[in-house]
Amino acid sequence: MSITVAAEEKLYPSFRFAIDRGGTFTDIIAHVTHADGTVTQEVTKLLSVDPQHYADAPSEGIRRILRKHLPEKVAATGPVDVSHLEEVRMGTTIATNALLEHNGERCAMVLTEGFEDILTIRDQARPHLFALNIVKAQALPEQVMAAKERIRPVSDKEQAAYASQAEWPSTWVRCGESFVMDVLQPLHTDDIRQKLQAAYDAGIRSVAVCLLHSYAYAVHEQQVKHISQEVGFPAISLSSELMALIKYVPRSITASVDAYLSPLILNYIASFKANFAHNLAGVRLYFIQSDGGLTSADTFYGYRAVLSGPAGGVVGYAHTCAEDLGATVQAVGFDMGGTSTDVSRCEGPVVYHTVEAEIAGTPVQAPQVQVHTVAAGGGSLLRWENGMFHVGPTSAGAHPGPACYGKGGPLTVTDANLVLGHLHPDYFPKVFGPNADQPLDKKASVKLFKALAAEIARDCSEGTDPFMSVEELAFAFVLVANEAMCRPIRNITEASGHRCAEHALAVFGGAGGQHACAMARSLGMNKIYVHRLASILSAVGASVTDVVEERMASVRLDLRAEGLAPVVVQQFDELIGSAAAQLRRLGFDDNHIVIERFLSMQYEGTNTSLIIAEGDDQAVAASAVFSAEKFERLYLAQYQQQYGFVLSGARRIIIDGVRIRTRGTLQSRSEREAQAASAATATQKQLQQPPYTTRTEKVPPQPVSMTRSYFASGWEEIPVYHVDPANGPLRGPALLIMNGTSVLLEHESTAYTNDKGNVIIHTAQIVEQFTTELSPLPLSIFSHRFMSIAEQMGNALQRTSISTNIKERLDFSCAIFDPDGNLVANAPHIPVHLGAMGAAVRWQRDHYGSEWKEGDVMLTNHPACGGSHLPDITVISAFFHEGKIVSYVASRGHHADVGGTTPGSMPPFSKTLMEEGAAIKTLKLVQQGTFNEDGIREALLAPGKLPGMSGCRTIEDSVSDLRAQVAANNRGIQLLQGLIESYTLEVVQAYMKHIQTTAELAARRVLQRIAREYGEAAESGTADTGLVTLQATDYMDDGTPICLRISIQPESGEATFDFTGSGSQVLNSTNCPTAVVHSSIIYCIRCLVDSDIPLNQGCMKPITVVVPPNSILSPDEDLPVVAGNVTTSQRVTDVVLMALRAVANSHGCMNNFTLGSSDFAYYETICGGSGAGPTFAGTSAVHTNMTNTRLTDPEIFEARYPILLRTFRIRRDSGGAGLHRGGDGVVRSVLALRDMIAVVLTERRVLAPQGLLGGGSGERGLNMLYVPVTPSHTATLGAPVWKNAHDMLHDKMRGPWMEEEQTTLYHPRNIGGKNVVDVKMGDIITLYTAGGGGCYAAAA
Repeated sequence: MSITVAAEEKLYPSFRFAIDRGGTFTDIIAHVTHADGTVTQEVTKLLSVDPQHYADAPSEGIRRILRKHLPEKVAATGPVDVSHLEEVRMGTTIATNALLEHNGERCAMVLTEGFEDILTIRDQARPHLFALNIVKAQALPEQVMAAKERIRPVSDKEQAAYASQAEWPSTWVRCGESFVMDVLQPLHTDDIRQKLQAAYDAGIRSVAVCLLHSYAYAVHEQQVKHISQEVGFPAISLSSELMALIKYVPRSITASVDAYLSPLILNYIASFKANFAHNLAGVRLYFIQSDGGLTSADTFYGYRAVLSGPAGGVVGYAHTCAEDLGATVQAVGFDMGGTSTDVSRCEGPVVYHTVEAEIAGTPVQAPQVQVHTVAAGGGSLLRWENGMFHVGPTSAGAHPGPACYGKGGPLTVTDANLVLGHLHPDYFPKVFGPNADQPLDKKASVKLFKALAAEIARDCSEGTDPFMSVEELAFAFVLVANEAMCRPIRNITEASGHRCAEHALAVFGGAGGQHACAMARSLGMNKIYVHRLASILSAVGASVTDVVEERMASVRLDLRAEGLAPVVVQQFDELIGSAAAQLRRLGFDDNHIVIERFLSMQYEGTNTSLIIAEGDDQAVAASAVFSAEKFERLYLAQYQQQYGFVLSGARRIIIDGVRIRTRGTLQSRSEREAQAASAATATQKQLQQPPYTTRTEKVPPQPVSMTRSYFASGWEEIPVYHVDPANGPLRGPALLIMNGTSVLLEHESTAYTNDKGNVIIHTAQIVEQFTTELSPLPLSIFSHRFMSIAEQMGNALQRTSISTNIKERLDFSCAIFDPDGNLVANAPHIPVHLGAMGAAVRWQRDHYGSEWKEGDVMLTNHPACGGSHLPDITVISAFFHEGKIVSYVASRGHHADVGGTTPGSMPPFSKTLMEEGAAIKTLKLVQQGTFNEDGIREALLAPGKLPGMSGCRTIEDSVSDLRAQVAANNRGIQLLQGLIESYTLEVVQAYMKHIQTTAELAARRVLQRIAREYGEAAESGTADTGLVTLQATDYMDDGTPICLRISIQPESGEATFDFTGSGSQVLNSTNCPTAVVHSSIIYCIRCLVDSDIPLNQGCMKPITVVVPPNSILSPDEDLPVVAGNVTTSQRVTDVVLMALRAVANSHGCMNNFTLGSSDFAYYETICGGSGAGPTFAGTSAVHTNMTNTRLTDPEIFEARYPILLRTFRIRRDSGGAGLHRGGDGVVRSVLALRDMIAVVLTERRVLAPQGLLGGGSGERGLNMLYVPVTPSHTATLGAPVWKNAHDMLHDKMRGPWMEEEQTTLYHPRNIGGKNVVDVKMGDIITLYTAGGGGCYAAAA
């Protein structure tokens, strides 16, 4: 290696340690180099926390291995001698656990004034779609301080306007080659010093700083850092030093994560070193970062440590799979732990990274391995609910643990595997029971399974299995757990444009081997890879990974611009110079340093970037060459692979980031080249195929024992083998015992052991066969399968779409339907789409009948045909099997524009439907396989033929997105075809019905419960009719009532939702299609079920909906409806939930806000406060009920549009009072940098959101326009005339961007809830969204 020790100083044996310090166990691998040059390996495993025996597991493990070899030098206690110790590498879950358990360092946060609540608001989406009690991830800082400063990006147009002048404005600062920033307000240093001093005096010692646009202009952050140092803060995290990438929300959260975790990590490193002589002086100490690379202890920062543990496992399987199966192998990593399962994907040794991901509910910006987590592990709880088996998401934890741990724990997946004989208790240590000295307790597991079987027998309705044996029940839960873990694997492969079946399943972690064969079959994979050290593969990864230094920089460069090459080369050189210098400081010479270069690239006008690797690794000394043509070719190829298409050549490709990854390697360049040549030899390739060995003879395997295991066919006696490289192939069924883990080798599976002792399993496809009879096991399996199909349709649509609305705001939904057009399953997308889509499918089915031919795809957006509003276009495909339609799939997406009177197709004052754009009852978008582009263009452009109207203003994007919707539907049909091939058409269709029956049962139980709870308090008696009647009425802001009377039959759970008394249809756009009313009801029922069941038509089976004709909820088909979808739907939801006593009113609308002119259009929905419930408070600043779309990041917003975002904060105390307070709304204020049109389409501006059960009402919303006037007040309104945005922003008399609206410098105008406003440069529009209602009267 590059780091050497003088021969006379090196002592043998010498030791290099690789450690994975997990939450439960610490795994240690020691590589021992002897005086004769041989290297041996030792492995040990300790409990991570065992205070009775040692203070720190990693240092104790090192001590024990050193003492084994050097008993005279290494004492049993005291500091560990390090004279023979060369290197320690460690991965740790300390950071992850601190995030999960909220026990990081007390810290403060400095944010730009006006954005103090950004850590709470984030992107405004709620994490769980059907949760009425909305729980968002908590902000980590204890205190937030506002820095009085402001920077804004200067647009290319503004720069061009000054091109002919001698000099730029003095406040403009060029930041590199890509950005020009305008310093609107220098940092108020005295103010921030006072705030920092107060935080320090309160005992806080760690501070994070993130100021707007500091990715380019970091001067103010550096000033805050300097002041913080003077105040005395020892830990300071600057966002510009951590990850200088555009996007304020993730960058600010990342800085807070670093401030929260870094002191904790530094303390641990110090305590670890203290366990060794001389504090480990002279020993190389590295830690694994989230990207899988090592870094020195001095540069191991909190924000890059959150995936330290899992990253080692990803590197481990990528490296070992490539060695044993070839450098081009595609593999999926399957790391099944106690509480959850991590899945990932690699190609050969290449580990895929992302620079932004959510970890423990917290988005972190940092290079990190792409890992997806599902809450199903060995300790996941087994539950029976609503006629279905459920696994997770809650876990038994380490204490009490599973029932078989003998500590009174619940039933878990581990218990199921033990009962089934899929794991062997004799090969587990006796560390269980109250005194930690007993074996696994199978009797405890069996006892609980018997009790659960009896419960299921009592609960099952007629026609289901009357009773299940213990083993049948355990087997059913294992299969359901397998399906739960298969779903994220399907998603990560399909989402990147790869076929799941083309991958090998790389199994590691302690529990994965028991599920590997069954999961591989479910996924269509035929190869499984299990490393001999699979149970400690994260430590293996630590031993083989490189020391890595990464650098990134934000840029904005046109890939095809002249003179680009030297600019990019300079960027690369600066980053490489910094990173290589750090590796040299660690002792690596240039011969052991490898450079990888990447560009982050995106099509102009999108926010979706791809990280493009240049290709071959380079030496430090290699002359830098940049080829735009090569990067364009690589970008288009990756775009095609991931999204299935490329855009036309006219669309510019933008470089938005430069990234380098330098690696300090164990091998020199010549050694790496020799290894690559060896891997390409015929002998090596032979080792990558069955029988995976060069040995001509293998010893017939001999079992060490026999054991009983349960399979689909029943109990069987199967052999137990110790894995041995000398053995020939092992054929299932059998139980394979490996170092620290076991593998269940199922029927029709063959295990090969290669010369290293690693196992490669080949599986044949066996599908569990079900009948059409309703049974809990297949019901649970099909629930996952149907949901997975809808999810993969959504993945395909998001991948192949181009518009911001679909690709980034995720304003779309995908679903599958039975032959009658009833909703079977949908991915958790946009609630307002869900119930309405079934109506759209049924209308098209009835309209075409037998004329619907195979290969036809129908399009509709008309509210009379199941549509919601015109921008929501639904694409419907029929699935034909043997010439007959057997089901349907559909996708609905919000298109940016479909024509009409205003950009965005959401006019607030429309009087007719045609004013809102193209209204299409039906159109054959695809006719027998041919895309009807001419027809759809004609239909979308048709409104432009009418006076005062425009056709679709985004026709190219719309056509592209419609192709994407067709592709998503095709994917759904392919997956349904596969399901039928596996289980037969009859079984699939039967379970499409059964899954609806299950949802119906759940809905009936909810309604029965409500009838029991509120029967006595209902508005009318039940004596005469036997019905429980609940009522609620609310009003639209124009006074139109929404009346609801719910009558529930307590015995059957049947109900009538009668909207009689609701107001008549109106001559404005708040009319609501009846299909949307159904969406609101189905959403409410699903929320109240409060269990993981598919949302489908069954939820509506017990419900009769009565909607009076010609009412606001059933308008004539020529009346406008665009606001009904986004405002009235929310009111209907509030009324339903209020009548059912579930939750107080939310903020009551989607707060639609559109800004635009001839050359740009921007649309957003804005969050507010959620209503409180009987057992919980409302949540502030969150989307509720019928929407869950995301907001554009503030920095992206200002970089892309001629608008300044003045503030985005929580509107304090706007939630309703009560025992449980309502959530607060928000204040969102924008300043126009040039003339434009603004459209607001909102509710709850006149009538306040009501409280529940005596709770107070939330504050009403308010939409204000502030028009600047001259200071003398003598001029007319709007008199200030500025030449440009710069002059306006730097008007010393006014400073309009930062002054409060209520000054005499503005004339305020209440623009009402719905309006179209001509906005002039310098005007301010501020939206104050409503708070949610409270619940119960506040205590006196």
